[in-house]
Amino acid sequence: MPTALRVSDRELLWLNVYRASELHGGLVLGRLALYVRDPQLMLHLTRHAAEEVEHAQLWTETILAVGGRPRPIRNTYQRVYAREVG
Repeated sequence: MPTALRVSDRELLWLNVYRASELHGGLVLGRLALYVRDPQLMLHLTRHAAEEVEHAQLWTETILAVGGRPRPIRNTYQRVYAREVG
């Protein structure tokens, strides 16, 4: 059986940032889809939300595969953008 890939604590932190950011993006898009009225826009937002959440799942699986643990991350890149842009 192959040995699990080892990553540094810093790399694991970045994997968790990506995981949390994808999940955050999916949740934001999902909430937005609740408020739009145009059916096509609703469809596109819902699809995009699902893709983002799937990416979060893949990052989570990757973290587990390298022996890490998913950790709560509050400083997602969406929050950084929002802070910078306002």
